[in-house]
Amino acid sequence: MKQMANIVKKVIFKVPVTLKSPLRIGCGYDDGITDLLVLKAADGRPLVPATSLAGVLRQQVRELYDERLADFCFGQIDDSKKAKPEIGQSRVYVDDLILDIDGEGYLHRDGVAIDDYTGIGIDGAKFDYEAVDRGASGVVQLEITLRAADVEEAQAFDASVFRHTDAVDFWDDFNKTLADIFYTGIHVGSLTAKGFGLLASDSKDVPFYTFDFSKPGEFYKWLDYLDAGQQADYQLPVSPIPYQAESVQYPEDTLVMDMQFGLKSSLLVRDYNAGGPSDLSVISVQMKNHNDFVIPGTTLKGVIRHRAQGLLRKIFSDPERWQDFINHLMGYANESKGVGQQSHLMVHEAYIPSSQVRLHKQTRNRIDRLIGGTIEGALFSEAPIWRNKDFLAPVHFKWSVKKCQDREAGLLFLVMRDLWMGNVPIGGGAAIGRGVLQGQRCHLRFKQWDIVLEGDGEHALSIQGMQKGQEATPQQCMDFLEQCVAEIGR
Repeated sequence: MKQMANIVKKVIFKVPVTLKSPLRIGCGYDDGITDLLVLKAADGRPLVPATSLAGVLRQQVRELYDERLADFCFGQIDDSKKAKPEIGQSRVYVDDLILDIDGEGYLHRDGVAIDDYTGIGIDGAKFDYEAVDRGASGVVQLEITLRAADVEEAQAFDASVFRHTDAVDFWDDFNKTLADIFYTGIHVGSLTAKGFGLLASDSKDVPFYTFDFSKPGEFYKWLDYLDAGQQADYQLPVSPIPYQAESVQYPEDTLVMDMQFGLKSSLLVRDYNAGGPSDLSVISVQMKNHNDFVIPGTTLKGVIRHRAQGLLRKIFSDPERWQDFINHLMGYANESKGVGQQSHLMVHEAYIPSSQVRLHKQTRNRIDRLIGGTIEGALFSEAPIWRNKDFLAPVHFKWSVKKCQDREAGLLFLVMRDLWMGNVPIGGGAAIGRGVLQGQRCHLRFKQWDIVLEGDGEHALSIQGMQKGQEATPQQCMDFLEQCVAEIGR
Protein backbone atom coordinates (compact mmCIF):
# COMPACT_ATOMS: atom_id res chain seq x y z
CA MET A 1 0.00 0.00 0.00
CA LYS A 2 2.82 2.42 0.79
CA GLN A 3 4.36 1.88 -2.63
CA MET A 4 1.01 2.57 -4.31
CA ALA A 5 0.92 5.94 -2.52
CA ASN A 6 4.38 6.94 -3.77
CA ILE A 7 4.48 9.99 -6.04
CA VAL A 8 5.84 8.83 -9.39
CA LYS A 9 5.14 11.83 -11.63
CA LYS A 10 4.56 15.56 -11.44
CA VAL A 11 3.18 17.49 -14.41
CA ILE A 12 3.60 21.28 -14.43
CA PHE A 13 1.70 23.67 -16.68
CA LYS A 14 2.85 27.29 -16.94
CA VAL A 15 0.63 28.73 -19.67
CA PRO A 16 0.82 32.39 -20.74
CA VAL A 17 -2.74 33.51 -21.47
CA THR A 18 -4.32 36.70 -22.79
CA LEU A 19 -7.78 38.03 -22.06
CA LYS A 20 -9.65 38.10 -25.38
CA SER A 21 -12.88 39.68 -24.08
CA PRO A 22 -13.81 41.71 -20.99
CA LEU A 23 -13.69 39.85 -17.68
CA ARG A 24 -16.18 40.36 -14.87
CA ILE A 25 -15.42 38.69 -11.55
CA GLY A 26 -17.19 40.66 -8.85
CA CYS A 27 -15.78 41.22 -5.38
CA GLY A 28 -19.25 41.44 -3.83
CA TYR A 29 -19.36 45.14 -2.98
CA ASP A 30 -19.53 48.59 -4.59
CA ASP A 31 -17.79 51.92 -4.04
CA GLY A 32 -20.94 54.02 -3.96
CA ILE A 33 -20.60 54.88 -7.65
CA THR A 34 -20.18 51.58 -9.49
CA ASP A 35 -22.60 48.81 -8.55
CA LEU A 36 -20.12 45.95 -8.94
CA LEU A 37 -16.33 46.13 -8.72
CA VAL A 38 -13.77 43.63 -10.00
CA LEU A 39 -12.04 41.29 -7.55
CA LYS A 40 -8.43 42.43 -7.07
CA ALA A 41 -5.31 41.12 -5.36
CA ALA A 42 -3.56 43.02 -2.58
CA ASP A 43 -1.42 44.93 -5.10
CA GLY A 44 -4.50 46.12 -7.03
CA ARG A 45 -4.19 43.78 -10.01
CA PRO A 46 -7.28 41.81 -11.10
CA LEU A 47 -7.50 38.31 -9.63
CA VAL A 48 -9.08 35.15 -11.03
CA PRO A 49 -9.49 32.73 -8.08
CA ALA A 50 -8.17 29.20 -8.43
CA THR A 51 -11.66 27.95 -7.57
CA SER A 52 -13.03 29.57 -10.75
CA LEU A 53 -10.27 28.14 -12.93
CA ALA A 54 -10.55 24.65 -11.43
CA GLY A 55 -14.33 24.66 -11.81
CA VAL A 56 -14.17 25.68 -15.47
CA LEU A 57 -11.46 23.10 -16.26
CA ARG A 58 -13.40 20.38 -14.50
CA GLN A 59 -16.51 21.19 -16.53
CA GLN A 60 -14.50 21.15 -19.77
CA VAL A 61 -13.02 17.74 -18.91
CA ARG A 62 -16.46 16.40 -17.99
CA GLU A 63 -17.83 17.46 -21.37
CA LEU A 64 -14.88 16.11 -23.35
CA TYR A 65 -14.62 12.84 -21.44
CA ASP A 66 -17.36 12.02 -18.92
CA GLU A 67 -18.35 12.53 -15.28
CA ARG A 68 -16.39 9.50 -14.08
CA LEU A 69 -13.11 10.71 -15.53
CA ALA A 70 -13.75 14.25 -14.29
CA ASP A 71 -14.09 12.80 -10.79
CA PHE A 72 -10.96 10.72 -11.30
CA CYS A 73 -8.89 13.79 -12.26
CA PHE A 74 -10.39 16.49 -10.07
CA GLY A 75 -11.77 14.45 -7.16
CA GLN A 76 -15.40 13.91 -6.29
CA ILE A 77 -17.49 16.89 -5.24
CA ASP A 78 -20.63 14.97 -4.25
CA ASP A 79 -21.14 15.49 -0.50
CA SER A 80 -24.07 13.10 -0.26
CA LYS A 81 -23.97 9.59 1.16
CA LYS A 82 -23.43 8.28 -2.37
CA ALA A 83 -19.96 9.78 -2.48
CA LYS A 84 -17.17 7.31 -3.25
CA PRO A 85 -14.30 7.85 -0.80
CA GLU A 86 -11.95 5.74 -2.91
CA ILE A 87 -11.83 8.46 -5.58
CA GLY A 88 -9.83 10.64 -3.23
CA GLN A 89 -8.69 14.22 -3.61
CA SER A 90 -8.04 16.09 -6.80
CA ARG A 91 -4.90 15.18 -8.73
CA VAL A 92 -4.92 18.70 -10.23
CA TYR A 93 -3.84 21.71 -8.17
CA VAL A 94 -4.54 25.16 -9.61
CA ASP A 95 -3.03 28.50 -8.56
CA ASP A 96 -4.80 31.86 -8.50
CA LEU A 97 -4.32 33.85 -11.70
CA ILE A 98 -3.22 37.47 -11.32
CA LEU A 99 -3.52 39.52 -14.50
CA ASP A 100 -1.23 42.31 -15.64
CA ILE A 101 -3.23 45.08 -17.26
CA ASP A 102 -2.27 47.33 -20.15
CA GLY A 103 -2.91 51.05 -19.65
CA GLU A 104 -5.95 51.76 -17.50
CA GLY A 105 -6.97 48.14 -17.89
CA TYR A 106 -10.56 48.55 -16.71
CA LEU A 107 -13.80 49.51 -18.39
CA HIS A 108 -17.26 50.39 -17.12
CA ARG A 109 -20.48 49.30 -18.73
CA ASP A 110 -24.16 49.82 -18.09
CA GLY A 111 -26.88 47.23 -18.02
CA VAL A 112 -30.65 47.31 -17.81
CA ALA A 113 -33.34 44.66 -17.54
CA ILE A 114 -35.74 44.67 -20.52
CA ASP A 115 -39.44 43.88 -20.30
CA ASP A 116 -40.17 40.83 -22.50
CA TYR A 117 -43.46 42.22 -23.80
CA THR A 118 -42.84 45.95 -24.24
CA GLY A 119 -39.15 45.73 -25.20
CA ILE A 120 -38.28 48.73 -23.00
CA GLY A 121 -36.30 49.03 -19.80
CA ILE A 122 -37.80 48.10 -16.44
CA ASP A 123 -37.95 50.93 -13.89
CA GLY A 124 -35.25 50.61 -11.22
CA ALA A 125 -33.46 47.83 -13.11
CA LYS A 126 -30.51 49.86 -14.36
CA PHE A 127 -27.02 49.11 -13.08
CA ASP A 128 -23.38 49.53 -13.99
CA TYR A 129 -20.32 47.39 -13.40
CA GLU A 130 -16.56 47.34 -13.69
CA ALA A 131 -14.75 44.81 -15.88
CA VAL A 132 -11.16 44.00 -16.80
CA ASP A 133 -10.48 45.17 -20.33
CA ARG A 134 -9.37 42.70 -22.99
CA GLY A 135 -5.62 42.54 -23.52
CA ALA A 136 -4.73 41.77 -19.89
CA SER A 137 -2.29 38.87 -19.56
CA GLY A 138 -1.03 36.38 -17.00
CA VAL A 139 0.28 32.87 -16.49
CA VAL A 140 -1.99 29.96 -15.53
CA GLN A 141 -0.12 27.49 -13.33
CA LEU A 142 -1.25 23.91 -12.71
CA GLU A 143 0.41 21.02 -10.92
CA ILE A 144 -0.74 17.45 -11.47
CA THR A 145 0.41 14.92 -8.86
CA LEU A 146 0.33 11.26 -9.91
CA ARG A 147 0.87 8.43 -7.51
CA ALA A 148 1.60 4.84 -8.43
CA ALA A 149 -2.04 3.91 -7.84
CA ASP A 150 -3.23 6.67 -10.20
CA VAL A 151 -0.95 5.48 -12.99
CA GLU A 152 -1.93 1.84 -12.49
CA GLU A 153 -5.65 2.60 -12.43
CA ALA A 154 -5.40 4.74 -15.58
CA GLN A 155 -3.77 1.87 -17.47
CA ALA A 156 -7.04 -0.02 -17.24
CA PHE A 157 -8.98 2.68 -19.13
CA ASP A 158 -10.23 1.75 -22.57
CA ALA A 159 -8.31 3.60 -25.27
CA SER A 160 -11.66 4.50 -26.87
CA VAL A 161 -11.98 7.35 -24.35
CA PHE A 162 -8.72 8.93 -25.55
CA ARG A 163 -8.94 12.08 -27.64
CA HIS A 164 -5.45 11.75 -29.14
CA THR A 165 -4.45 8.72 -31.21
CA ASP A 166 -0.78 9.06 -30.25
CA ALA A 167 -1.43 9.10 -26.48
CA VAL A 168 0.60 6.45 -24.61
CA ASP A 169 -1.83 6.33 -21.67
CA PHE A 170 -4.74 8.27 -20.19
CA TRP A 171 -2.58 10.78 -18.34
CA ASP A 172 -0.68 11.61 -21.54
CA ASP A 173 -4.00 12.10 -23.29
CA PHE A 174 -5.30 14.22 -20.38
CA ASN A 175 -2.26 16.52 -20.47
CA LYS A 176 -2.66 17.07 -24.21
CA THR A 177 -6.36 17.73 -23.75
CA LEU A 178 -5.59 20.42 -21.16
CA ALA A 179 -3.19 22.01 -23.66
CA ASP A 180 -5.95 21.96 -26.29
CA ILE A 181 -8.36 23.59 -23.82
CA PHE A 182 -5.96 26.44 -23.07
CA TYR A 183 -5.27 27.01 -26.77
CA THR A 184 -8.99 27.05 -27.61
CA GLY A 185 -9.76 29.23 -24.59
CA ILE A 186 -11.84 29.07 -21.42
CA HIS A 187 -14.48 31.48 -20.17
CA VAL A 188 -14.22 32.50 -16.51
CA GLY A 189 -16.18 34.86 -14.29
CA SER A 190 -19.75 35.98 -14.88
CA LEU A 191 -21.59 36.78 -18.13
CA THR A 192 -19.66 34.00 -19.86
CA ALA A 193 -22.73 33.10 -21.95
CA LYS A 194 -22.51 36.65 -23.32
CA GLY A 195 -18.90 36.27 -24.40
CA PHE A 196 -17.15 37.62 -21.32
CA GLY A 197 -13.98 36.28 -19.69
CA LEU A 198 -12.31 34.46 -22.58
CA LEU A 199 -8.75 33.48 -21.59
CA ALA A 200 -6.62 31.75 -24.21
CA SER A 201 -3.04 30.97 -25.14
CA ASP A 202 -1.73 32.90 -28.14
CA SER A 203 0.45 29.98 -29.20
CA LYS A 204 0.02 26.30 -29.99
CA ASP A 205 3.16 25.72 -27.92
CA VAL A 206 1.34 25.33 -24.61
CA PRO A 207 4.20 24.73 -22.14
CA PHE A 208 3.96 21.78 -19.78
CA TYR A 209 6.52 19.26 -18.57
CA THR A 210 6.23 15.82 -16.98
CA PHE A 211 8.74 15.09 -14.22
CA ASP A 212 8.97 11.30 -14.39
CA PHE A 213 10.79 10.24 -11.22
CA SER A 214 11.47 6.77 -12.64
CA LYS A 215 13.99 8.33 -15.05
CA PRO A 216 17.53 9.31 -14.00
CA GLY A 217 18.02 13.00 -13.31
CA GLU A 218 14.31 13.90 -13.17
CA PHE A 219 14.36 14.24 -9.39
CA TYR A 220 17.10 16.89 -9.62
CA LYS A 221 15.14 18.76 -12.28
CA TRP A 222 12.21 18.76 -9.86
CA LEU A 223 14.40 20.21 -7.10
CA ASP A 224 15.51 22.94 -9.50
CA TYR A 225 11.87 23.70 -10.20
CA LEU A 226 11.06 23.92 -6.48
CA ASP A 227 13.98 26.31 -6.07
CA ALA A 228 13.19 28.65 -8.96
CA GLY A 229 9.83 27.61 -10.43
CA GLN A 230 7.85 30.55 -9.03
CA GLN A 231 10.18 33.13 -10.52
CA ALA A 232 8.78 35.02 -13.49
CA ASP A 233 11.72 34.21 -15.77
CA TYR A 234 11.76 30.47 -14.99
CA GLN A 235 11.56 28.22 -18.05
CA LEU A 236 10.29 24.65 -17.83
CA PRO A 237 12.66 21.95 -19.13
CA VAL A 238 12.18 21.19 -22.80
CA SER A 239 9.97 18.14 -23.28
CA PRO A 240 11.52 15.31 -25.34
CA ILE A 241 8.50 15.46 -27.67
CA PRO A 242 6.95 18.97 -27.67
CA TYR A 243 3.18 19.02 -28.13
CA GLN A 244 1.44 21.37 -30.57
CA ALA A 245 -2.02 22.09 -29.23
CA GLU A 246 -5.09 21.93 -31.47
CA SER A 247 -8.49 23.54 -31.18
CA VAL A 248 -10.98 21.49 -29.19
CA GLN A 249 -13.40 19.70 -31.50
CA TYR A 250 -17.04 20.36 -30.69
CA PRO A 251 -19.27 17.36 -29.92
CA GLU A 252 -21.79 16.51 -32.61
CA ASP A 253 -24.71 17.81 -30.57
CA THR A 254 -23.16 21.30 -30.34
CA LEU A 255 -24.60 23.91 -32.68
CA VAL A 256 -22.02 26.44 -33.92
CA MET A 257 -22.98 29.38 -36.14
CA ASP A 258 -20.26 31.68 -37.55
CA MET A 259 -21.86 34.60 -39.37
CA GLN A 260 -20.86 37.71 -41.26
CA PHE A 261 -23.25 40.56 -41.89
CA GLY A 262 -22.86 43.95 -43.51
CA LEU A 263 -23.89 47.18 -41.80
CA LYS A 264 -26.32 48.82 -44.23
CA SER A 265 -26.48 52.30 -42.70
CA SER A 266 -25.58 53.35 -39.16
CA LEU A 267 -25.28 51.73 -35.72
CA LEU A 268 -25.52 53.14 -32.22
CA VAL A 269 -25.01 51.01 -29.12
CA ARG A 270 -24.72 53.81 -26.61
CA ASP A 271 -21.77 54.12 -24.26
CA TYR A 272 -22.88 56.43 -21.47
CA ASN A 273 -19.45 56.34 -19.82
CA ALA A 274 -17.46 57.51 -22.84
CA GLY A 275 -16.89 61.08 -23.88
CA GLY A 276 -17.95 61.78 -27.42
CA PRO A 277 -16.78 64.50 -29.78
CA SER A 278 -15.81 67.83 -28.24
CA ASP A 279 -19.27 69.22 -29.01
CA LEU A 280 -21.13 69.11 -25.68
CA SER A 281 -24.45 68.69 -27.50
CA VAL A 282 -23.51 65.09 -28.31
CA ILE A 283 -25.47 63.09 -25.76
CA SER A 284 -24.49 59.56 -26.84
CA VAL A 285 -21.72 57.91 -28.82
CA GLN A 286 -21.19 54.41 -30.23
CA MET A 287 -19.45 52.07 -27.76
CA LYS A 288 -15.78 51.51 -28.45
CA ASN A 289 -13.06 49.23 -27.09
CA HIS A 290 -9.43 50.03 -27.93
CA ASN A 291 -9.46 50.89 -31.65
CA ASP A 292 -12.56 48.82 -32.40
CA PHE A 293 -16.23 49.65 -32.11
CA VAL A 294 -18.11 46.96 -30.24
CA ILE A 295 -21.51 45.31 -30.11
CA PRO A 296 -21.54 43.85 -26.57
CA GLY A 297 -22.60 40.27 -25.99
CA THR A 298 -25.28 41.57 -23.61
CA THR A 299 -26.83 43.61 -26.43
CA LEU A 300 -26.70 40.76 -28.92
CA LYS A 301 -28.12 38.28 -26.42
CA GLY A 302 -31.02 40.63 -25.72
CA VAL A 303 -31.76 40.99 -29.44
CA ILE A 304 -31.76 37.21 -29.95
CA ARG A 305 -33.98 36.60 -26.93
CA HIS A 306 -36.50 39.27 -27.91
CA ARG A 307 -36.78 38.02 -31.49
CA ALA A 308 -36.98 34.38 -30.41
CA GLN A 309 -39.81 35.21 -28.02
CA GLY A 310 -41.69 36.96 -30.80
CA LEU A 311 -41.38 33.91 -33.05
CA LEU A 312 -42.40 31.48 -30.30
CA ARG A 313 -45.50 33.52 -29.41
CA LYS A 314 -46.71 33.01 -32.98
CA ILE A 315 -46.11 29.25 -32.77
CA PHE A 316 -47.44 28.48 -29.26
CA SER A 317 -50.82 29.68 -28.05
CA ASP A 318 -49.96 28.58 -24.50
CA PRO A 319 -47.61 31.14 -22.89
CA GLU A 320 -46.13 28.51 -20.58
CA ARG A 321 -44.89 26.43 -23.53
CA TRP A 322 -42.97 29.22 -25.24
CA GLN A 323 -41.68 30.52 -21.89
CA ASP A 324 -40.34 27.06 -20.96
CA PHE A 325 -38.74 26.81 -24.40
CA ILE A 326 -36.93 30.14 -24.13
CA ASN A 327 -35.93 29.54 -20.50
CA HIS A 328 -34.30 26.22 -21.37
CA LEU A 329 -32.37 27.73 -24.25
CA MET A 330 -31.42 31.13 -22.84
CA GLY A 331 -31.64 30.67 -19.08
CA TYR A 332 -33.63 32.55 -16.47
CA ALA A 333 -33.43 33.85 -12.92
CA ASN A 334 -36.29 34.07 -10.43
CA GLU A 335 -34.88 36.02 -7.50
CA SER A 336 -38.07 35.80 -5.43
CA LYS A 337 -37.96 31.98 -5.50
CA GLY A 338 -34.18 31.74 -5.55
CA VAL A 339 -34.11 29.54 -8.65
CA GLY A 340 -32.57 29.90 -12.08
CA GLN A 341 -30.72 28.23 -14.91
CA GLN A 342 -27.67 29.21 -16.91
CA SER A 343 -28.12 29.93 -20.59
CA HIS A 344 -27.20 27.16 -23.05
CA LEU A 345 -26.67 29.75 -25.78
CA MET A 346 -23.26 31.43 -25.83
CA VAL A 347 -22.62 34.51 -27.95
CA HIS A 348 -19.40 36.43 -28.53
CA GLU A 349 -18.92 40.15 -28.64
CA ALA A 350 -18.62 41.66 -32.13
CA TYR A 351 -15.73 44.03 -32.82
CA ILE A 352 -15.80 46.35 -35.83
CA PRO A 353 -12.41 47.87 -36.80
CA SER A 354 -12.50 51.68 -36.82
CA SER A 355 -10.82 51.64 -40.23
CA GLN A 356 -13.92 50.11 -41.78
CA VAL A 357 -16.51 52.59 -40.48
CA ARG A 358 -16.69 56.28 -39.67
CA LEU A 359 -17.96 58.01 -36.54
CA HIS A 360 -20.21 60.87 -37.60
CA LYS A 361 -22.37 63.25 -35.60
CA GLN A 362 -26.07 63.38 -36.39
CA THR A 363 -28.13 66.32 -35.11
CA ARG A 364 -31.85 65.98 -34.47
CA ASN A 365 -34.82 67.85 -32.98
CA ARG A 366 -37.17 66.54 -30.35
CA ILE A 367 -40.77 66.56 -31.54
CA ASP A 368 -43.85 67.47 -29.54
CA ARG A 369 -46.10 64.48 -30.03
CA LEU A 370 -49.25 66.51 -29.46
CA ILE A 371 -48.76 69.22 -32.08
CA GLY A 372 -46.17 67.52 -34.28
CA GLY A 373 -43.81 70.50 -34.11
CA THR A 374 -40.33 70.84 -32.68
CA ILE A 375 -39.74 71.52 -29.00
CA GLU A 376 -37.92 74.79 -28.43
CA GLY A 377 -34.35 74.31 -27.17
CA ALA A 378 -34.53 70.54 -27.66
CA LEU A 379 -31.83 70.22 -30.30
CA PHE A 380 -29.50 67.28 -29.62
CA SER A 381 -26.80 65.25 -31.36
CA GLU A 382 -25.70 61.62 -31.37
CA ALA A 383 -22.57 60.03 -32.80
CA PRO A 384 -23.29 56.62 -34.36
CA ILE A 385 -20.95 54.79 -36.70
CA TRP A 386 -21.76 54.73 -40.41
CA ARG A 387 -20.85 52.41 -43.22
CA ASN A 388 -18.31 53.69 -45.67
CA LYS A 389 -19.61 54.86 -49.00
CA ASP A 390 -18.37 52.02 -51.17
CA PHE A 391 -18.95 48.89 -49.08
CA LEU A 392 -20.90 47.42 -46.19
CA ALA A 393 -18.89 47.35 -42.97
CA PRO A 394 -18.45 43.69 -41.90
CA VAL A 395 -19.98 42.58 -38.61
CA HIS A 396 -19.03 39.10 -37.34
CA PHE A 397 -21.16 37.07 -34.93
CA LYS A 398 -20.57 33.67 -33.38
CA TRP A 399 -23.20 31.66 -31.48
CA SER A 400 -22.94 28.19 -29.97
CA VAL A 401 -25.27 25.88 -28.05
CA LYS A 402 -24.02 22.79 -26.24
CA LYS A 403 -26.30 19.74 -26.24
CA CYS A 404 -28.53 21.55 -28.69
CA GLN A 405 -31.95 20.15 -29.57
CA ASP A 406 -33.16 20.14 -33.16
CA ARG A 407 -35.93 22.61 -32.36
CA GLU A 408 -33.46 25.00 -30.70
CA ALA A 409 -31.28 24.87 -33.81
CA GLY A 410 -34.37 25.59 -35.91
CA LEU A 411 -35.32 28.59 -33.78
CA LEU A 412 -31.84 30.14 -33.96
CA PHE A 413 -31.81 29.57 -37.72
CA LEU A 414 -35.02 31.61 -37.96
CA VAL A 415 -33.50 34.38 -35.82
CA MET A 416 -30.43 34.40 -38.06
CA ARG A 417 -32.69 34.55 -41.13
CA ASP A 418 -34.48 37.62 -39.78
CA LEU A 419 -31.14 39.31 -39.02
CA TRP A 420 -29.99 38.36 -42.53
CA MET A 421 -33.02 40.01 -44.14
CA GLY A 422 -32.69 43.19 -42.07
CA ASN A 423 -35.86 42.58 -40.04
CA VAL A 424 -34.11 42.73 -36.65
CA PRO A 425 -32.23 45.98 -35.95
CA ILE A 426 -29.51 46.14 -33.30
CA GLY A 427 -28.88 48.99 -30.87
CA GLY A 428 -30.74 52.28 -30.49
CA GLY A 429 -32.53 54.32 -33.12
CA ALA A 430 -34.31 51.40 -34.78
CA ALA A 431 -37.26 53.69 -35.54
CA ILE A 432 -35.01 55.88 -37.72
CA GLY A 433 -33.36 53.02 -39.59
CA ARG A 434 -30.29 52.36 -37.48
CA GLY A 435 -28.78 48.97 -36.72
CA VAL A 436 -30.02 47.22 -39.87
CA LEU A 437 -27.81 44.38 -41.11
CA GLN A 438 -27.57 42.49 -44.37
CA GLY A 439 -26.55 38.85 -44.45
CA GLN A 440 -23.37 37.85 -46.25
CA ARG A 441 -22.27 34.48 -44.91
CA CYS A 442 -23.38 31.88 -42.34
CA HIS A 443 -21.39 28.76 -41.54
CA LEU A 444 -23.56 26.35 -39.54
CA ARG A 445 -22.24 23.16 -37.94
CA PHE A 446 -24.64 20.80 -36.18
CA LYS A 447 -24.67 17.05 -35.70
CA GLN A 448 -23.12 15.62 -38.87
CA TRP A 449 -23.98 18.60 -41.03
CA ASP A 450 -21.69 21.39 -42.19
CA ILE A 451 -23.64 24.04 -44.14
CA VAL A 452 -22.50 27.34 -45.63
CA LEU A 453 -24.96 29.99 -46.86
CA GLU A 454 -23.66 32.96 -48.85
CA GLY A 455 -25.28 36.03 -50.37
CA ASP A 456 -25.28 39.81 -50.24
CA GLY A 457 -28.97 40.60 -50.22
CA GLU A 458 -28.91 41.51 -53.89
CA HIS A 459 -27.78 38.30 -55.62
CA ALA A 460 -29.19 34.79 -55.29
CA LEU A 461 -28.35 32.89 -52.12
CA SER A 462 -25.92 29.99 -52.54
CA ILE A 463 -25.88 26.93 -50.28
CA GLN A 464 -23.16 24.32 -49.91
CA GLY A 465 -22.99 21.51 -47.40
CA MET A 466 -21.50 18.29 -46.17
CA GLN A 467 -23.17 15.42 -44.31
CA LYS A 468 -21.02 12.80 -42.60
CA GLY A 469 -18.06 14.03 -44.65
CA GLN A 470 -19.92 13.57 -47.94
CA GLU A 471 -21.01 16.42 -50.18
CA ALA A 472 -24.72 17.22 -49.92
CA THR A 473 -26.95 18.97 -52.45
CA PRO A 474 -28.42 22.41 -51.67
CA GLN A 475 -31.87 20.82 -51.46
CA GLN A 476 -30.67 18.27 -48.89
CA CYS A 477 -29.21 21.10 -46.81
CA MET A 478 -32.46 23.04 -46.93
CA ASP A 479 -34.46 19.90 -46.09
CA PHE A 480 -32.36 19.41 -42.94
CA LEU A 481 -32.83 23.05 -41.86
CA GLU A 482 -36.57 22.86 -42.53
CA GLN A 483 -36.79 19.68 -40.45
CA CYS A 484 -35.18 21.53 -37.51
CA VAL A 485 -37.64 24.41 -37.95
CA ALA A 486 -40.56 21.97 -38.07
CA GLU A 487 -39.48 20.57 -34.69
CA ILE A 488 -40.08 23.92 -32.95
CA GLY A 489 -43.83 23.43 -32.53
CA ARG A 490 -43.73 19.79 -31.55
